[in-house]
Amino acid sequence: MKKVLGVFLALAMLGSLFAFVGCNRHEDLIKGDFSRAATAEQRSEVSRSLAAGDLWGDVSEEAWGVNVRQVVYGSVTSRASAQGESFNIDIDFNNVDHTISFRNEGGSIAFWGSGALDMKMDINASGMRMNTSMRGSIYNDMSRIYMDVNYTASASVNGQSARISDRMKVYDELTSGGDYGLDFNFSDEDVVSTLIDFSMVEQALADSGVGVYIDDSDPGLRKVKIEWDEDGFLQYFEDEVYSELESSVGASVSGDLVAGMDFGYCEYYFSIDKETGLLDGFGSKIKYDFGGSVTASGISVAVEANSNLTSWLMLTDTPAGDTPADLDSYSDIDSI
Repeated sequence: MKKVLGVFLALAMLGSLFAFVGCNRHEDLIKGDFSRAATAEQRSEVSRSLAAGDLWGDVSEEAWGVNVRQVVYGSVTSRASAQGESFNIDIDFNNVDHTISFRNEGGSIAFWGSGALDMKMDINASGMRMNTSMRGSIYNDMSRIYMDVNYTASASVNGQSARISDRMKVYDELTSGGDYGLDFNFSDEDVVSTLIDFSMVEQALADSGVGVYIDDSDPGLRKVKIEWDEDGFLQYFEDEVYSELESSVGASVSGDLVAGMDFGYCEYYFSIDKETGLLDGFGSKIKYDFGGSVTASGISVAVEANSNLTSWLMLTDTPAGDTPADLDSYSDIDSI
């Protein structure tokens, strides 16, 4: 059953797998006229820009610092069942708007963050039900994420109810992975790569079958849109998802999820400062549904999932707000 649960949990993450492979919450933060296809030379030039490093400046400089705003909205849903057990999760990100400020302090990277959270999460697994709605403030220091929210919540496990605090420490050990697999151990050479995985973008730029569009009309910014077609996305999805599942489950996984895929769109956006070469912003808009079955260690698991998720990561002149002085008093989520 442990491996089946591993499949359930891994599938629950598929909806957001490509989000950062990371305002008006329904407004595009990188806008432009993307009607003109990029030439082969322009594609190569953009690829070289992304591979140049120091996309947010030279972090070794004593006065270095940037403020990065992350905005996420949309929904992720996963369903899985096997051997009489089931796992369903629905997450609605009405709005997540969080700013992290980075500074060079004595040759090492220091960071803190603050923002707003508005989301709902419903989990229904065998023997457990939890329905939560949260709206309020989120913070982070260099080791944890914290939430101070107004909420409505109900939870039960095998008929036993549980309390959910309104002031929670959510993630432990951000700088070493922790129990949740997060890694905020920012490289002293490249902060960007910790927040953004450009591998899918780099593959798209090298694939002539993937649409790349450039808007050079802004005197200060070069804006780029990458638009995957269905065939290209399905191939990438199949390769990456099975690799991710096998890594999560710790066993070989077989099946055909792609055959049941209903592809909506997969678009990436980024803007680069023409004078400095710095990355001004990055975004993704992904929508798809799929259903099918996979087999792990001889156990067949029926699955369904859909994602309709938009994410933006933008430089901003506004630093993160101060974090509360009493973060240590927030309840540890593991003790709730």
